[in-house]
Amino acid sequence: MTVDIWMEETNRITPATVLEDEGRYDAEYFADFLKEEDFNEFYKQYKALPERFLSAIDYTIWLGQAHIYVGIPGYSEETYEYLLDVIELTAVDNLPEIIARYEFSSFEEFHGRGNRFNYDEV
Repeated sequence: MTVDIWMEETNRITPATVLEDEGRYDAEYFADFLKEEDFNEFYKQYKALPERFLSAIDYTIWLGQAHIYVGIPGYSEETYEYLLDVIELTAVDNLPEIIARYEFSSFEEFHGRGNRFNYDEV
């Protein structure tokens, strides 16, 4: 898969896109990459989330897309502000504990993408 196709598909599974039209699956729009049952699962999960988490998902997707073609070796004011928004939107009581699990994989590693890790282990 090429990056431009990944970006297009990512745009089609944002909360705003999936939640529009009360979760009606548009076969013409989604069928080339997303089965109806997977779409329905996205819809169900998004409907269960608070609005602030939906915004955090949108911001996170934007951050990934905005910096997909380049690393983030230096400081980016815009990236930093959006990242702070995501952290604020998803704030939970044990945030320091959650962040500590990912400290080994910072923006300073692997050209701004961080070190790889096994999601089951964090």
